[in-house]
Amino acid sequence: MDKKYLTIVVALDECNGIGRNNTIPWHIKNDLKFFRYVTTQKNDNNKQNAVIIGRKTYETFPKPLPNRLNIVISSNQTLPNIDYSNVIRVNSFNDALKYANEDSNIENIFIGGGVRIYEEAMKTNLVKRVFLTRIKGDFQCTAVWSSLDVSKFKRIETIPDEYQQFFNQSDENDETPLYHLEIYERDI
Repeated sequence: MDKKYLTIVVALDECNGIGRNNTIPWHIKNDLKFFRYVTTQKNDNNKQNAVIIGRKTYETFPKPLPNRLNIVISSNQTLPNIDYSNVIRVNSFNDALKYANEDSNIENIFIGGGVRIYEEAMKTNLVKRVFLTRIKGDFQCTAVWSSLDVSKFKRIETIPDEYQQFFNQSDENDETPLYHLEIYERDI
């Protein structure tokens, strides 16, 4: 069986921060809608996508991500909110990859954080695409993806029309920081 490629979906401030004290320090409705859109898009309606996330990221969700398989990496056997049919707990990133690759019902695999999970994904050389929402400003984040390196990727200069709707700043309120989408891809 061929390995499935990975897509990273991340929002970073100008200092590559992704979170502060186990929360997202900004609230951008359109970015949340974009995350839902890209992680649920698939070609085969009989399949589903998987989102691989770490325990801390998962614990910030009020409930599991609907219409996707949530693969949560944690050694904690008694994870809260795990008794859902679309949640699987695994012990390691490699276990998450193995599960997602062996499940024939999984069409696409997305990486949803946190920092350690993003870093482990990048080490695999299976990351084909990075959707990066760049947030203007420094949010004094305690979780920072300082090792992010997209030098082996090509930046897609023209954002596809289907994504443009999520980056219309006028849909947000005055408190919302400025943000834009960067897409990086590579041939692997």
